[in-house]
Amino acid sequence: MKLQKRGRAIFLGAATYNNLGDVAISYAQSEFLEMQLNRRVVIVPDTMVNSFFEKYSRDFRDEDLFIFPGGGNFGSLYPVIEDERRMSISKIRQTLKHPKILIFPQSINISDEQSSDFSSFYRDVIVVAREKFSYESAKNVLVQSTVMLSPDIVFSLDGVFGKNTTETINTIGLIARKDKEKRESSIFSDTHILLKETGAALEKFDTVIDSPRMFSVSARKRAIQRIASKIMDTDLVITDRLHGMILALITHTPVIVYDNSTKKISGTISSWLLDNKNVYLVDDNNEITCDSLVDWWQNLNDSNETQLVEYNYLINVLKELTSES
Repeated sequence: MKLQKRGRAIFLGAATYNNLGDVAISYAQSEFLEMQLNRRVVIVPDTMVNSFFEKYSRDFRDEDLFIFPGGGNFGSLYPVIEDERRMSISKIRQTLKHPKILIFPQSINISDEQSSDFSSFYRDVIVVAREKFSYESAKNVLVQSTVMLSPDIVFSLDGVFGKNTTETINTIGLIARKDKEKRESSIFSDTHILLKETGAALEKFDTVIDSPRMFSVSARKRAIQRIASKIMDTDLVITDRLHGMILALITHTPVIVYDNSTKKISGTISSWLLDNKNVYLVDDNNEITCDSLVDWWQNLNDSNETQLVEYNYLINVLKELTSES
């Protein structure tokens, strides 16, 4: 790899591991950058970040824009990823006095005792929150940063992998968490009841898979295409994973969702999806029963011609950061 002298967009830490939510973010983000920016986009996989700095940090320029992946790892919840991002930012700052750094749409979880540290470290960084709860939290804590609000970048893949045209419930797909973000809910008992009442078949799969590392954009695209195809082979998805919900929506597959421990699903719905009838949130105020399922199913909107979300603010910020002076 040879870095050109003109300004570049350097995407540091594209996911190569087996979490398809993060893989989808990295794929969508790389496509979004290529489409929106009139400059070279350099994509650095997560396992190659250290060697990239060793080889190319002396070639960094003030015109470069350094971009980090979106996701749900900004803050105290995933310290390994947080530490890796900080290490990269520190190395950038060692080379450039006033670097341009942008973190794509994140759910933000910062403990009270760490708020001062986060405020100090992320000074002069543009941090994008992907739902209103994270946005308000970031504005209160990251007082030395520029904080903005924009949807999860995977929504930008709306329709890219196909569109479900189901009209009956013959197969239900279940995508359920098994990690520390899992929250107690009625997801399994409700699924059992709906299967019994509808006579549908069950397909269980996950967005965390057994897979070799996905180093290229094409490998990430193939992985997302495979799970999108699985989702479109079902008529209805039930999930407590954020990207289980988003992958269902971008393939126009109706989805019943249960919140996770960080409330990023309910936050995403309240921020961007209140008018989208293809998603049904189960919570203390809204249970799912066979009668409510029938009512919801009969009133589903055809969103084939409707854009799920908009990225105007993010696009404008990107273009402002990369405009040639």
